Parts: sequence; structure tokens; C-alpha cells
Amino acid sequence: MPYSIIELKIDTGIQSLLISQTMNEIQTKLADLKSVGWTYASIADEVGVTSDAVEKWKAGIRKPHSEKLVLIRLTQLIKVNPPKQRRYTNDGRRRK
Repeated sequence: MPYSIIELKIDTGIQSLLISQTMNEIQTKLADLKSVGWTYASIADEVGVTSDAVEKWKAGIRKPHSEKLVLIRLTQLIKVNPPKQRRYTNDGRRRK
């Protein structure tokens, strides 16, 4: 059964709302991790992405390809202590 234009607009609006809500949760989790000592670089290592990607998620510029999986992983990281020895400088570069 084909959808009407109104139904499609409502469906797309709901999808946008859900994506926006998930992104807000990701941004909140990133802020929580940062406040307990995690760096974007160490979060990126644990999630398997670049630190630039994590910074863009935090800024809301980009969203992860699999938002739910990233959200689950960030929730798991909150229960773990941040790395004691920083492998990265404050600007996100790897220490030698």
C-alpha cells in the first residue's frame, strides 16, 4: 500500500527526532566521560574511530554510522576507569 505524502513526512520527522535524541545521548555520554578524565583520543581508541570523529560527534557536526552501537560502547566506558597514563597530549597527538 503506497504511503501518502503526509504519512511520509510524519515518518521522516519521527526518524529525524529519534536520530536527534540518540545524538544528544551520545553528546551527553561524551561529556560525562570527559568529566571523569577520558580524552577524546582514548575514547576514539576504545570505540575504534579517530579522535577527529569523536570531536565531530561532540560538536554535532557528524553522527556515527551505527549510533546505537556507539551509545552502548560509551555506556560501557563510563563503568571503566580512564587510562592512567596518557598516550596523547592535550591536542590529541600521540606521545612519543
